[in-house]
Amino acid sequence: MSGWFAHIFDQNGPIPFCTDRFRQFLDVCWPHMDFFTLSTYAGMYDDSCPLKDALWPWFASVVTTDAWFGYGPGSYSHRVYRYHAAEGAKETLLSAWNADSWFEDLCLFSGGKLFFGSISHEHEFFLWPLDADMRRFIEAENWGVCQRLDKWSRHDLSEYDWGNPGGPIHVGTSVQAAVLQCLFVEELSAFYTQLLGWTAAEQDGKRAVIEPPDTGVRLIIEYADDYIPPMYPSMPGKQQMMLCLEFGVQRDCFHETIGEAVVLGAEIVDEREGETTLLDPAGHPFKICISEQHP
Repeated sequence: MSGWFAHIFDQNGPIPFCTDRFRQFLDVCWPHMDFFTLSTYAGMYDDSCPLKDALWPWFASVVTTDAWFGYGPGSYSHRVYRYHAAEGAKETLLSAWNADSWFEDLCLFSGGKLFFGSISHEHEFFLWPLDADMRRFIEAENWGVCQRLDKWSRHDLSEYDWGNPGGPIHVGTSVQAAVLQCLFVEELSAFYTQLLGWTAAEQDGKRAVIEPPDTGVRLIIEYADDYIPPMYPSMPGKQQMMLCLEFGVQRDCFHETIGEAVVLGAEIVDEREGETTLLDPAGHPFKICISEQHP
């Protein structure tokens, strides 16, 4: 038994991804997998949802394309998120999936090549069985031979540019500032101005702009009444790190700078050769590194 097989569920029935039978199917597939993908409409500015947040620890990359991995060429662009097929990712996928998720079209890959595709809103599933266990599964579920797909429908992940989800960056675009949220703007502003020796160009109870002595990226501190400090190192189900600042220093003042940061209220969370990660007083991670630009 080789080639593609298809199974179409009753669209008025339960979501197949939430059934015990689908868990059994993933148990059969998972040992073969290296990646899986989920997609969402590319025109959506914010595609965050509980499933996407829960899968963050296994996130690998994202691409924007009009190719539907589980179906064929599409009529509009969508973002495809790629994840490492770790055991924890499977359990998270099964437990966090629900009808309110923006994420659809689960696809499974072995050796970077597609062997299972789905179209969620149509409840359509396609499988290229890789072993006897998969073949026994589709026989028990009465999957039918799929004439529409062929061996060329086994999309290869290497055919896509996973480096830039938003398309090419225009020449002349530059990063002007990094933004940190917190509950106490003045205190956090004081921490960074003293640690870095920068100037607070603007400051009030809601916002502070800290500028370096020469040209470069500014640091903006903003008040957020719903701010939750990130968990470092990351943990599933906890607030994730969105940004990590990295400051380069000369080798001969590396340890002195770390000591000053601790005195000002930072906490050391990781130490490596030439690089130390700390948490600022609001819980944001930042690194002090020996800069390669200095001897």
